[in-house]
Amino acid sequence: MTAVDFTDRSVGTWSASGGGADTLSVVDVDENPALLVSGRAADYVGIQSPAGLFAPGKTYHFSMRARLASGTEGSSSIRFVMKPMYAWIGNTTITAADWTTVTGDYTVPADADPAQLQVYLGTADTSGPYSYLVDDIVVTTPDDTPTGPTEPTDPTDPTGPVAGGGAVSPTATPVSRAQGSGDVAALTFDDGPNGAATSDLLDFLKEKKLYAVFCVIGQNIQAPGGAELLRRIVAEGHTLCNHSTSYADMGAMSADAVRADLTENLRIIREALGDPAAPVPFFRAPNGSWGATADVAVSLGMQPLAVVNTISDWSESDVDTLTANLRAAMRPGEVVLVHDGGGDRTASIQATRTVVTERLAAGWSFTLPEGAPAIAPAPGTALLSTDFEDGALDGWTPRQGASATPSVTVVTPGAAGTGHAALVSERTHEGDGIQHDVTGLLAPGATYHVEAQVRFAPGGTAGRGLTLSMRTVTGTSASYANLIQVDNASPDGWATLSRRRRRARGRCPPHRRSRSDPTRGLRHRAR
Repeated sequence: MTAVDFTDRSVGTWSASGGGADTLSVVDVDENPALLVSGRAADYVGIQSPAGLFAPGKTYHFSMRARLASGTEGSSSIRFVMKPMYAWIGNTTITAADWTTVTGDYTVPADADPAQLQVYLGTADTSGPYSYLVDDIVVTTPDDTPTGPTEPTDPTDPTGPVAGGGAVSPTATPVSRAQGSGDVAALTFDDGPNGAATSDLLDFLKEKKLYAVFCVIGQNIQAPGGAELLRRIVAEGHTLCNHSTSYADMGAMSADAVRADLTENLRIIREALGDPAAPVPFFRAPNGSWGATADVAVSLGMQPLAVVNTISDWSESDVDTLTANLRAAMRPGEVVLVHDGGGDRTASIQATRTVVTERLAAGWSFTLPEGAPAIAPAPGTALLSTDFEDGALDGWTPRQGASATPSVTVVTPGAAGTGHAALVSERTHEGDGIQHDVTGLLAPGATYHVEAQVRFAPGGTAGRGLTLSMRTVTGTSASYANLIQVDNASPDGWATLSRRRRRARGRCPPHRRSRSDPTRGLRHRAR
């Protein structure tokens, strides 16, 4: 709907909100332009969107990065504010230490006057005027399209645009890393679907509750039984990769020829599935001969998938040899490549059964390659459910907001006549709380239902309420976004939190935290 990143040294279609002639300026921060709001002395001082941008009854997603200006001590908070309702959206704490991502969703009331609707950046009062920085302001609607071109008007035209593959921020560099850390690997299988071999492999993956990437070839989908196997691959939760229409080397092909082939294979895949926009987030070049293929794949919303850690099963069919090869090829944190098609792959599948079973017994886990959308579970599936009734925290840990770590323990009684709950105590900072690692659990752009029983400890006060927040770690930097504000929690009894919340597009974050008044404890029961 609107976006401004200040690279042209202006605020774009946005305008000043309060302040004076010297309040707004574009400055360079780490060699990137950002908006500096100087001497902010009121909550509305900053910038505001143009009027007439928002429609009654529609939901919008808001995002920006913010921080206090260098040298500013302490912390403040910043949010989007929709007027004339003056509704807060994504209120988030900021400091001068680093950029913080602020996100939130808002549904405009159905009876709102669109001519009066505007969003401005609101900030909290401190002991006096202060300066802050903002960058990368984006407002989107829930139906914004994912990465990649749009659906064609004529899906049979191989030269026209096609529905995006659905990769998460694809780049032309072939990805070789698996999601997660430690003893993890991403299983990828090439050249199928292929009759009994693929069927046997799917049986094994289902037995072990594992997911993999299948790099499929168009001519094999069109072969007898191929479309049925493809539908089973997708129905059982696996991820698809475009591996071209045939086994032809594509390294010397022109970009137009590559696009025609990849588009045709997308058509074959989607026709077999009966879904003209079925996700195909990866592309792998036959024989690893890339040429122009990587750039074309990215333009179609597919992440190139590296040809690495192979087991030479195109030239070797001895089970023991392939098993040894797979043990050597399966490396922590990387993709591994085995063939389920292109010939008799009985030995390849047997080697997979043996080595994967060994690694599972040794504590390994199997994820998807980086760039894959999270696997969407069936609606109503409980992704994270904890009742603390066994006296264990079940993966919930203390969330440290400052120098001291709060205490998180299981106590009695719990909510609604149950025996146990989690207590957060010894809090000294608003960021102190309880958190759970949700790496790979949540999908960008998906909507989730969150339900919990919450309260402040008896004898306490409600303070500023509780907040369900998200921490996203990228490399060595972290950003935070408030998801849900809990306004009805009190020390007098349990309150039910039951909300639906949409995850912003982007990579899935590794931590979720809850916050309460910085001087009080929190009993948190999560489902």
